[in-house]
Amino acid sequence: MSLTRACFVVAALASLSSSCAAVVVVNDNIGFSGPYGGSTPVNTDEYGIGIAQDAVDSTGTGANFFFNYVDYTIRPSLFLADEGVDLYLVQEGDVFSSHAITSGQIPIVGQSTDPGISNTLFVGQNNYFYLGLATELSDGPYLPETRDVFGWAKITLAPGSDRFLIMESNAVAYNERGIIVGTAQVVPEPSTLLLVIPLTIFLGAVRKQPKV
Repeated sequence: MSLTRACFVVAALASLSSSCAAVVVVNDNIGFSGPYGGSTPVNTDEYGIGIAQDAVDSTGTGANFFFNYVDYTIRPSLFLADEGVDLYLVQEGDVFSSHAITSGQIPIVGQSTDPGISNTLFVGQNNYFYLGLATELSDGPYLPETRDVFGWAKITLAPGSDRFLIMESNAVAYNERGIIVGTAQVVPEPSTLLLVIPLTIFLGAVRKQPKV
């Protein structure tokens, strides 16, 4: 096969891959609200964070999670026990995916898929931290391993405050294996890697063929 024809094959396969390209929405499909007073102990503030389960219909398919924040710690206060949303404490650069979740790499704040899980986590004494949200838009079953909507939100202290929180930025990947926290980059499919490696080897072999 000529190099020109080989390149055509690569282009065709790349086109096929791009037809299933990721849908990533930046700074739009995660909402943040609060603080709401009245929580205990004293000086505890409740916040709500919600994620759109549909990239297009972002206003009609939200799932919300409420948590309390006090003294650099967060803990769940209220969430919906349906398809809902699961909340995690993540770090910039983390691979936030079902695999990372189910293999215990990501600390869990709370899971609507298992209301019995409710953890109090220390977020660090910086002026910011990251939350990860995982959800889906389906008829179930609602399990951590079936999630295909992954988002992150950077939460910071409000200017001039050592207590009140605001959301600085966020991104959500839809119908994907996961997202890299702090970026709009999705977690690649294993099939994509398996495709690229043989093609790279093949093109190298084509280039080495002697001209006749």
